[in-house]
Amino acid sequence: MARAANRVLEMDGGISLVHHGDTRAEIAFPMGGICSLKPVRELAEEIRHLHRVLLELGCSLQYPLWTMGFLSFTSVLKARITYEGVFDIKAGQIIFP
Repeated sequence: MARAANRVLEMDGGISLVHHGDTRAEIAFPMGGICSLKPVRELAEEIRHLHRVLLELGCSLQYPLWTMGFLSFTSVLKARITYEGVFDIKAGQIIFP
């Protein structure tokens, strides 16, 4: 976790997938921590590579990046995962730290 988190900080945002100490995939999002500066084709290949690695590691989600993105997207009116914990959007409070 520390290796992945440190790599994300080095990239000024993004995704780093580390498995047993080896970096298996990464995508830099240096524009505000959420946007890539790469051409669409290059970014698409990085996303496909990340999905392939996740599949190899046992992930059963069809589009894992959508799930990761929407779990933290606090504009959707449900519970969301935030830095502070699970946040109930309607109640406006942390329901699980």
